[in-house]
Amino acid sequence: MKKTPKMFKKTNPREYYYLGNHKCYSMYSKSGNGYEVSFFFGKDRIFYGNFIHELEARNWYKAMSKHLMTFTRKYAYAPGTPVEFYKNFCRSYLYKMYYQYLDTAFTSHQRTYGKVFNMSTKKYQTYYKKYSHAGNFYMEKAKAS
Repeated sequence: MKKTPKMFKKTNPREYYYLGNHKCYSMYSKSGNGYEVSFFFGKDRIFYGNFIHELEARNWYKAMSKHLMTFTRKYAYAPGTPVEFYKNFCRSYLYKMYYQYLDTAFTSHQRTYGKVFNMSTKKYQTYYKKYSHAGNFYMEKAKAS
């Protein structure tokens, strides 16, 4: 798989690749409140990832480019291979790598939010001791009208 020259990257939000006669491209874009990363093999989208945080989306986009190059070096496309088979093969590889990436991202989030929650729990206990004499409020469901 060959990448297009860097001079085209500045003006185009896509990265183009060529796999023999097949033109492929990856795309990174803002979508609503989140970000999406896609990979198209010809006209077919074979990968789609949705992210909340921009940093995670950008990091996956860079990693995905490396994974694509690794995949095509290890599993070269032979001209007689059915295109649909190779698309599905590439799709399964990308999703495998995507979920490995998410596992590492979620682990770091779990660690970070765990630390924040423990610190907040300690602070809550001091507030509760100081202000609990004024009464306690508990969450209730709103009644349907």
